[in-house]
Amino acid sequence: MARSGRFFTFGWLRSAGRKWWNLVGGIPILLVALLVGYLAISCSISSENDIRSRYLVHADAAAASGNHKSATLLYERAMEIRELTDPSLFQMAMSALEAGETAKANTIIQKIAPPDEARYARAHFWRASQLLDNPRRTMDDVIAGEDQLKLALQLEPTNDNIRAALATLYFQSGRIDRAAAEFSNITPQHPELELRLAKSLALLKRTDDAKAHGEKALKYLKEQAARDPDNLNARYQLADCYAFLEEFPTSAKILTELIAQSPAKPEFSKALSTVYVKWETSLIGDDIETDRNRFALLAQALSVYSNDIQLFDRLMQLLGKRNEVSEELAAFLNRNIAEGRALGLSHLILGSRGFLDDRVEPSMFHLERAYELMPNAAIVANNFAWYLLNSDPPAPQRALQILGPIIEKSPEVSALRDTRGMAYLAIQEWRKAVADLEFAIENGLRGSVTTHRGLAEAYTQLGLPELAEEHRRIAEKSADQ
Repeated sequence: MARSGRFFTFGWLRSAGRKWWNLVGGIPILLVALLVGYLAISCSISSENDIRSRYLVHADAAAASGNHKSATLLYERAMEIRELTDPSLFQMAMSALEAGETAKANTIIQKIAPPDEARYARAHFWRASQLLDNPRRTMDDVIAGEDQLKLALQLEPTNDNIRAALATLYFQSGRIDRAAAEFSNITPQHPELELRLAKSLALLKRTDDAKAHGEKALKYLKEQAARDPDNLNARYQLADCYAFLEEFPTSAKILTELIAQSPAKPEFSKALSTVYVKWETSLIGDDIETDRNRFALLAQALSVYSNDIQLFDRLMQLLGKRNEVSEELAAFLNRNIAEGRALGLSHLILGSRGFLDDRVEPSMFHLERAYELMPNAAIVANNFAWYLLNSDPPAPQRALQILGPIIEKSPEVSALRDTRGMAYLAIQEWRKAVADLEFAIENGLRGSVTTHRGLAEAYTQLGLPELAEEHRRIAEKSADQ
């Protein structure tokens, strides 16, 4: 299922069934001030509890009708009489946020959703959503978001929305066994999560269980799509389920129909490209006819979503076969450029292939052009920077300029850190080189010959011959394998 960036549902935050009031809906702030004055004067004839209750009734009504400045003021007046309950504080925070009083809202949320104490479930859940839905979230944000979900779950252990959000977080962070366990607990009541469970089980190599739950998901999603044919999301999920079950033609057919119906939705085109790539990957055989089928599917993928970087490895592999199909592919990529289609990716593939073939001038042109067209794509920046480091003469400073902004956005990508480490070696920044290269071997590049040789050079220059020798030994061993 294509990930939407949202958790299972945050509709729970809106507290279905709340008793809404309409008494002061839409009144201007001046009238609210008069109302506050009236209520204050009435203290002489009413108890404080009565006055506080009236403030809260009018505050809730103002919030319900969208008058959040008025609501915030009324909540504050009620709080002057006596501290608000956590539900009222939460509603006050939401109104303050809508009214643009972010600092006030954050202060309230920090009070009712502390990081180390289970206080108010809705506030903890809301805080988790803010941390985890942020596309620029850091690892610290993920850890804090998980802590908030766990605190919410302490308070409401049977809340399936919280459990689904926690399971999704486990899945996204690679803790697949825990994700599967959580999804298993809630799918009997929530069949819409069957596909997530199936994908978790597939990653755990529990093939039969994954298929069984995938088929359950398919049955449910087919019913949903049939019940409401205009529900694009239901059909989108149905296509994802067919792809999971490797029924690629059916999945592609549904997505093609969705694209025709809603051409402005790029997620449908990206999903169709992914289906074609998975379909191509599933093909078995190394003969020329199979390669031709691979090429046809990858060409389809490129035609529907021209910036799909996941195509890079597949097309590079096919291009490196040196047969009739690879020649057809090279001609196809050149034709794309001539006709203005898939320009960035076509330049990237031709430039990367040229670099491997020692075709210096064409490679330089294609990689630089790819970078101009796709400056925010990590693989484009990495390949262009690597070329600059290995060109004659090397250009490490320019490589660092290219890599800096990309690494700032994606510091966890080991290939980028490895390339930057090599750039630091070239300008003799030994300590910076060690920091990046050690990160690279710790995060996926252990055994890389060039990385260990780079560390050997850096440690030699830093006066640590024992460490340098150890990295040389690992590099030589890896080179012999």
